[in-house]
Amino acid sequence: MNNSIIKTDLFKNTFETFWKSWKLNINNFKDKKEFWDLTKTKIKDITITVSKKLRLNENEVKNWEDKLENLLENDGTQQNLNEVEKLKNDIYKYYEQKAEAARIRSKINWYEKGEKSTNYFFRLEQKRGKEKLWSKIKAENGTYKNNINEILGEQLKYYEKLFTSGGCNREAGEKLLYN
Repeated sequence: MNNSIIKTDLFKNTFETFWKSWKLNINNFKDKKEFWDLTKTKIKDITITVSKKLRLNENEVKNWEDKLENLLENDGTQQNLNEVEKLKNDIYKYYEQKAEAARIRSKINWYEKGEKSTNYFFRLEQKRGKEKLWSKIKAENGTYKNNINEILGEQLKYYEKLFTSGGCNREAGEKLLYN
């Protein structure tokens, strides 16, 4: 898990507000386990919401880059220079966060600060993604499916069948449980 989200002021403030009111509800629960299970779910929801707010989209960064390019083409007034530095800093932070996320997803345990091998992490992440990708699957009728949609369809059928409640052999179940 990426713990950087819980270190942000936005998360801390949101969580503190939530917790002040939520902890008052503990006596409304007969079972404390139920309270904690619901608490964990609510914290997960808060984390997801805060994460979405913190995540910058590609268009916003593209706008920053365009604005930076325009400012660099204009005259170098002090106000422009200050804004140029701020935009450069924001863009740099964005790409640093993106590289850090790629490093985490690539499951690399070693990493030295200052090392600029972000392309390495992106390639490694792509490679691992391709290794996880199914290129074919054997269907129930014995034929092989190569199309990604057909593969997904076969996986779906398999898990639907696996988790469908069907009749059970009570005698075999008792034998398994009691022997």
